[in-house]
Amino acid sequence: MTGQIAFARTIRALDADDFRGSKLGLFFAIVLLALWTWWFFAASIPQYETSTYLQLNHNSAEADFQPTIQIFPGQPAQITVNGETIQARVENVINEPTNMHVELHLLTTPPATGNQPPATARVEIDRASPAAIVLRAIR
Repeated sequence: MTGQIAFARTIRALDADDFRGSKLGLFFAIVLLALWTWWFFAASIPQYETSTYLQLNHNSAEADFQPTIQIFPGQPAQITVNGETIQARVENVINEPTNMHVELHLLTTPPATGNQPPATARVEIDRASPAAIVLRAIR
């Protein structure tokens, strides 16, 4: 087969191809990129502050946090006990010179245990988009 014949066959094959698969793949790639971009700027991801000192009672809990953060009554919180998550809400905040004492109201009943199991408290202090988190990280 000579070069002219191979070239003619290639031109005929390109003329017969409508690139439907390539166009469809490009369309789905653009849609996926648009959805990811929308999520990157519009999603709201909670930011938590964690305390390892926690006194768990029947319907309430008390935790100590660093005094440099801002916690207000009404903020949502989560308490983790033995791998289980208990939903809570900040009820009262007492600022002390060395720490911030936070009283939490439990929205669900904690599991019954004989002694005080190791537990952690997390208070939602902010919500941010992934774009804002990335910008904070690179500053």
